[in-house]
Amino acid sequence: MMNYYCLDADEFTAFAEVEVVRNKMGATVDLQPILDQSKSWELQIGLLNYLFARLLLGQRQLASSDGLSQIHNYLGLGDYMWIARHECDEEFVDYMFKCEISLLDLSLEDKIIETQQLMGGHISVRPLRP
Repeated sequence: MMNYYCLDADEFTAFAEVEVVRNKMGATVDLQPILDQSKSWELQIGLLNYLFARLLLGQRQLASSDGLSQIHNYLGLGDYMWIARHECDEEFVDYMFKCEISLLDLSLEDKIIETQQLMGGHISVRPLRP
């Protein structure tokens, strides 16, 4: 079975500070064990492009932010670590609405992350419709 872990919003922010923005001191969540496993190709990290877009939009207001280099860094992550970048595309939305997500009281962002965790881990859930 494949080892897979999808980062939530807080973890993605910390991950992006270290690996995309390249600010080693900016991380607020300790992801070092996850990063080490991904860089040794033992664990695949799921990254939601939605969270990256939110990060770029949030930093657009910062005069020191260099969005182009951050995009380049984000797209180059697969060169040295085991990652999977995910879109919230038609297949994703279809899966989200066809399957019963166990925690129905989640925010939309948390539902997106929960859905990707299920998809990435190839976990079968009970379909709501055929």
